[in-house]
Amino acid sequence: MTTSPIRGSRSIASAVLTAVVIAAELGLAAISYLGWTLNDNAKGVTFVLAGVSAVIGAALLVLVAVAFAGGSARLAGRAEGLMWLRLFGVLVTLTVFAFRPGWVAMAGAAAVVGAVIALADAAGGVVLARLALRRTSRV
Repeated sequence: MTTSPIRGSRSIASAVLTAVVIAAELGLAAISYLGWTLNDNAKGVTFVLAGVSAVIGAALLVLVAVAFAGGSARLAGRAEGLMWLRLFGVLVTLTVFAFRPGWVAMAGAAAVVGAVIALADAAGGVVLARLALRRTSRV
């Protein structure tokens, strides 16, 4: 794989693919909402985290799609930085959930599944933003 900037139909295809990932992020937010409503509030809180993270990820992926479509390495770099910030926020939030005394937010299989989904989604956003930066940079 090269790090040369993308041109023409390849950049449009990358932007369209990113739009599909945005739709998947919004779908994850809807599924997370269902996971939260089907569990009691304490055990379903990680699903709320996954859903909120997915909505933020969808907004940030709009930046990635614009960077792909326009070939803007600067915008892709900012999107990558924000994706890293999102991943850090998910990690900090899960740490608070795990160590907060008197609250069973991280107890049970449902809570662990929500946490894994939130982490995987945030890490996937970082990978996609990094890809956008590599593909739009002029090296």
